[in-house]
Amino acid sequence: KDFQLDCSEEVKTSLTNHMGMVHKMVTEVCDEYFRSMRRQVYQTPKSYLSFIAAYKLMYREKLDALKEKESRVNLGLDKLIQGAKDVE
Repeated sequence: KDFQLDCSEEVKTSLTNHMGMVHKMVTEVCDEYFRSMRRQVYQTPKSYLSFIAAYKLMYREKLDALKEKESRVNLGLDKLIQGAKDVE
């Protein structure tokens, strides 16, 4: 709840559902791995929280990079507009 996503409520809901489905799929793959290899692998609440923390970190990094690119594009557009005004 303390993590801000720059998207609509519909996208937030879809993302929440996706994260839950990924957790469920990993749990199923752990069970399948046990059946085929006879080695137990656990999907714990801590590993799920680590997955979410990794997503948050990647989201922040990608959003910051995107905002930096947006800033550069806007600066370039401002310079083009100013250049067009100077020519007139």
